[in-house]
This record gives sequence, C-alpha cells and structure tokens, in this order.
Amino acid sequence: MVKQIEHKYLFRIIEYDLIYREGIIRSAQRAFGNSMDSYWAVRYLDKCNKTFIAVFDNKVVGAVMIGYIKLHDSLHAEIGYIFVDPDYRHMGIGSALLSKAIEFLKENGIKAVWALTSPRNIATRFLFKKFGFKEFANPRELKEILRSKDIGKLLYRMVYWRGDVILYLPLIK
Repeated sequence: MVKQIEHKYLFRIIEYDLIYREGIIRSAQRAFGNSMDSYWAVRYLDKCNKTFIAVFDNKVVGAVMIGYIKLHDSLHAEIGYIFVDPDYRHMGIGSALLSKAIEFLKENGIKAVWALTSPRNIATRFLFKKFGFKEFANPRELKEILRSKDIGKLLYRMVYWRGDVILYLPLIK
C-alpha cells in the first residue's frame, strides 16, 4: 500500500485508479493544450505500469506515468509523462510527483530511470536536473552506460526523436 502524501498547498499524491481517468484526460488536455502530447499521454496511461496523480480539492491536477523496460540483466523504468495543470503550477506538484515516482522505483529495486524531453522544455529539464538526472544530447553518449542493443531498445520504447534530450538517473549503484 502506497501512502498518501499531503503538502502545504493541500494537494495529495495518490496512486491512479480508474475512477480518475476522466480527470487525467482533462488535466493532460489543459497541460498540453491541443497538442498531440495530450493524446499520447492518455494512450500511455493505458499501457504504463504505474501512475501517480496529484489531487487538489478533489480535482486531478497532475500525473506522472511510469513504464518498465528490461535492459540486459536488470529492470529500468521510464517516466513516460509528467504534467501539471497550468493553473496549479509553481506549487511543488511536479516535484512531488517526480519524488513519489523515484521513491516508488527505488523501493521496487529498479536500477535506473530514464525520460525524454524537448531541448526547449526548460521547466521539465530544470525539474529533472533538480533531482539529479544527467542529460544526454546524443544517444551515442549512452554507450558509457548501456550496450548498443539496449540503447536501441530504450530509445525505441521511449519514442526518441532526433534532438530530444535524454535524461538518466541511476537508482542502484
């Protein structure tokens, strides 16, 4: 059982349940506007392994979605999506969601966590850097961490586009 976390702005971080699906859809649409990201975030929700949501006054205002990836001899994870409704940003919700995801992954023995973002997404890059993620601008740089076969598998799974920033945080040394 994952405990709920209360914050000074009175939002809670809880595990996703199907009753919150419509709230996640609305929150994703508000966070991403009419871009394809709102569509893909909802699609990812249906296939990811774990989702945590931020709830403020009984309204879903953000989410983090996690997927597992088997690479070589260990289990890794990806942050497939993390988003916060624009009206609720700068309240620590994104940090609380990412913190909860990392805590959950550590508790479950995940070796490392990965994410992708656009180089123009400064807010997301700043958030991940705050938690100790290392940035890679070129997939070839991953050879210091992964075998070539695993690099291809990881990038395919995360839907890498040339120019994306790859983010990496080791969880088990």
